[in-house]
Amino acid sequence: MQDTPVPIATTRFQGVPNTLRILLSFAVVCLTVMLGPAKPASACSCVSFDAAIGMDDAALVFTGQVVDEQSAVGLFGEEQTALLFDVDQVFKGDVLPQVVVNAPTDVGAGCGIGVRGPMAVLAYSDGQSLSSSSCSSASLDATTLDLLVSQYGPGEAAPTLESPGLLDESGIPGLWVAGALAFVAALVAGIFVAVRGQTSEQ
Repeated sequence: MQDTPVPIATTRFQGVPNTLRILLSFAVVCLTVMLGPAKPASACSCVSFDAAIGMDDAALVFTGQVVDEQSAVGLFGEEQTALLFDVDQVFKGDVLPQVVVNAPTDVGAGCGIGVRGPMAVLAYSDGQSLSSSSCSSASLDATTLDLLVSQYGPGEAAPTLESPGLLDESGIPGLWVAGALAFVAALVAGIFVAVRGQTSEQ
């Protein structure tokens, strides 16, 4: 009676430490999350603009309006829109004539910014880029302006650009995905090198 052949995959990974198996599984999950389609939230749920102002945790608070926009991709593959604002007044943060703020693409359930025209924006920083949403932005009117002044004091007028710039696709923070993929690829390569070294010692 002939012995039943053992599958190559089973033989190759016998004795591989559980830590390596966990790391490999983690890498596969990371790739799946980044490359898979993003699922929109069922509803936009957040604090009101008034409450967001009261929290005072925005890196940049300004008034202005959108002059250009481009599609962008978030760190985990979610669709975003990069919005270029011409800045009128700055109430908190660096005083710049223009600023790029990332927002969800879905204006409805995704809490994207659907307002065009003069608006107030609370932008939050992750250390690399600024982001906002419909929860932290509002059309600019007398009530909204009063809220800003009462919280931050009089704003500072932004300098005027003689030739306002537009968004360049190469400058949109979708490059985060490329960096994340490179990290996962390096992680997977390291895991397989460790696996080969482990199996060769046996």
